[in-house]
Formats: sequence, structure tokens, C-alpha cells
Amino acid sequence: MASLAGMLPGFLTEIETNEGICKIIGFYFVASLAVHFLSGVVSSMSLPHYNEYAPSSKEVSKHRKKIGKPMTKPELAAYKTKKQHDWNMTVESGFSSLAMTIMYLFCFNELYLNGTVEDHWAKCTVLSTHAISLHLAASLYETVIYLVTDKALEFYAHHVLVVISCGSFLFLGKGHLWCCWLGLVEGSNPPLCAVT
Repeated sequence: MASLAGMLPGFLTEIETNEGICKIIGFYFVASLAVHFLSGVVSSMSLPHYNEYAPSSKEVSKHRKKIGKPMTKPELAAYKTKKQHDWNMTVESGFSSLAMTIMYLFCFNELYLNGTVEDHWAKCTVLSTHAISLHLAASLYETVIYLVTDKALEFYAHHVLVVISCGSFLFLGKGHLWCCWLGLVEGSNPPLCAVT
């Protein structure tokens, strides 16, 4: 992994300061937004259903009961936009979860299988810092998309817990092994993204 770290721009290897870590998180957050945007461009050109999202008859009926009139054109456009954001978030989450899982596996190998007992708690590496930073950035990105798509409050709970727990490991510089081990659950996301 030392050779990989050598290929990164300087600001992505500054893991000793909170400012450096925040830059890494910011980098991954912007990268997540870029993948979201790219997913929209590629999907609009290659997937017919992406441009034709429309509410189901059940959703239309529910809206009519709630509001008392059919959906207006702006409401239909807002529905389509929310569905497109959901799709783009699913695509981005699949990729970021896969990347996180691979990084977490390498970290688990380095910190646990090849590390000392002291390393289990005290050691943090460039890769573990990047893995946890990506996890935080992905949670922040998904929270922003939830705000844009008016998700219910219960969707935010998971991300609050991720930010608190991963953030504490990351900014204290301790327990990276345990955070990486727990982060391996993100490996279940790509298959879930494939079926949603």
C-alpha cells in the first residue's frame, strides 16, 4: 500500500491532522456528487425508464385522497426528479460501498492478521484513514440526497450513527481496525443496490 499512497496527491496523504482528514472527506464527498451526476448523464442516454419515471396508479390514488385533486405537472416533474436522484444514489452507493469494502478488507488484513496486539487499537494507516473517510463522505452524500428527495426522518438515523462512530475513530486516530472490521458490513450494499 505504500506505493499506492505515493501516487496520491499530497493533500490526500495528510492523515496526521484533522484538517488533512477533512480534506480527504471533502474529496470523497465531491467524488460522490460527481458519480451521482455522471450516473444521471449515462442513465438518461442509455436507460429509457430513467426518463419516463411516473407514479404508479396506487401512488396517484394516494395523492388524490391526500390532496383532493390529481397531480399537477410540477408535482409529476418533482416525482420524476426524486426517482432519478434515488436511482443515481443507488448507483453511487453501490460503487462507494464496493470500494469501501475492498479498502476495509485490506485494512483488516494489515491491522489484524498482520498487526500486533498494539496495532489493533493504536495503529492507523493511510488506507484505513481513506476507507473511514470514504464511509463518512458517503453518509454525508446520502444525507444530502435524502434532503433533496424529502426522505422520512428514520432514513437519517443510520447516517447519524455512522458519522458519530466512524468520526470518533477517525479523528481520535485510534481503533481503526475495529472501525474497518465493522465497516465490512458495507459489503452487503452492492448486492442490495443491484436488486432495488
